[in-house]
Amino acid sequence: MLYRFLKIVVGLAIKLYFRKITVKNLDLVPDDTPIIFTPNHPGAFMDPIVIASVLKQQLHFLARGESFSNSASRWIFGNMNMIPIYRPSETPELMHKNKDVFNKAFDLLKNRGTIIIFPEGSSKTERRIRKVKTGAARIALGAEAKNNYNLDVKIIPIGLNYTNLHRFQSDVFVNIAEPISVSEYFDGYKTDEVATVNQLTNRIQDQLEEHTVVVAEEQDDFLAWVEGMYKTDLKQEANIALDDEEGDFRVSKDIAEAVAYYQQEEPLRLNRVRKKLDDYNHGLERLQLKDHALGKKKVGGSLVKRVAVTIIQTILGFPFFIYGAINNLLPYKIPGMFAGLS
Repeated sequence: MLYRFLKIVVGLAIKLYFRKITVKNLDLVPDDTPIIFTPNHPGAFMDPIVIASVLKQQLHFLARGESFSNSASRWIFGNMNMIPIYRPSETPELMHKNKDVFNKAFDLLKNRGTIIIFPEGSSKTERRIRKVKTGAARIALGAEAKNNYNLDVKIIPIGLNYTNLHRFQSDVFVNIAEPISVSEYFDGYKTDEVATVNQLTNRIQDQLEEHTVVVAEEQDDFLAWVEGMYKTDLKQEANIALDDEEGDFRVSKDIAEAVAYYQQEEPLRLNRVRKKLDDYNHGLERLQLKDHALGKKKVGGSLVKRVAVTIIQTILGFPFFIYGAINNLLPYKIPGMFAGLS
């Protein structure tokens, strides 16, 4: 009951906070099979809220066990369908409880439940995928083995791509990957559990990287500058609407892959470009200017249309020109004239 109420409340809140939430491939999510969703985790508490607001399934979240430190938090989080998972780096003395956690996850999947696991294991606001942990693969394959490989569990990676997580009325692009059928790994798991778990984990990693914009840490600022100056032009050249979030994602990903390519193949050339862009941006900062203030606004269409726009702008702008001349130009010119006569 509490989960349903909170889902409605946070769903309304999330729609107010973000200007636009775009979801791709929601139709790929099956209705009649147990699922483990494995999103990336760039937005801390915001990530499960966004996912819960766009998916219709009743979700169960594997969360840090440290959050369940007292009876009140255990009651609240338990009613929000959160399941504690204990990590050796945080609570090594409670690691023995993870056996019960896995068994609870197995039962949920057996009953066609839906689980969310953030496989990176921690949250950090950055555009890259950290090393994916093996928990999702171990739970999926373990549940199948415990139930004679008859559950048909699917793992669905989700790429969360925020334009600016900390800015009100920004956008988010939820990029859902094609479901991974755990049944593809049954034969391998029966002969070598560890190797097969690692193979499935690597596939989750690959899918997350494919469905998010991945940027090397040392290139983050540089890429942000490139996007800020050229992304709009690139979208226009590719005939991508400015409000097309999927198109925006593709352009960002292409820019990131181009930067990664030149970093690998022609690092000296990339460094020269980076140095020029560095100097340009520092110059803007010194002059307290924005890049878009230096560009010319393009007016498309025929010559007649461009001339008409120019005339209209001149007519509408002329009164402001006169006002500015009277209030600014004359007070400087007249004293200057008298100063020249003296």
